[in-house]
Amino acid sequence: MWVEQTKRWRSHYKLPADNCDTYSLCGVYGRCDIDNEPICGCLEKFVPKNPQQWEKGDWTTGCVRRTPLDCKREHVFIRYPGIKLPDTKHSQHDKTMTLEGCKQECSTNCNCTAYSSLNISNGDKGCLLWFGELVDIRKLSERGQDI
Repeated sequence: MWVEQTKRWRSHYKLPADNCDTYSLCGVYGRCDIDNEPICGCLEKFVPKNPQQWEKGDWTTGCVRRTPLDCKREHVFIRYPGIKLPDTKHSQHDKTMTLEGCKQECSTNCNCTAYSSLNISNGDKGCLLWFGELVDIRKLSERGQDI
């Protein structure tokens, strides 16, 4: 970037602070935890899609459910505290919904894979619902949210 005051070019780039900052490092339904070795693991009730690749440190294929989801049965959600929320590309935000309403809404939609109550620093609140695969999940040591 050109800095007019000094009449010089200044390099401006940002490198990831650690490997977990790499987008989708652990693939779908994978969770990155910089304090673990290996840093990638699957969410509970999920297993590596390609165990041989995982053993080599290539986690990009992500994880799959141990048992397929049966939409005829009641959904059971597992709480994951203190994480960076997954990518919101396939999510829906409702500013008026409570956490209980959020859970109810997600429980009645077989495509809903996760939900979270939001408490964003700018004051936004409400519910966030995810549909489809969860990607780019990271365990945070401080100030993470729950899904």
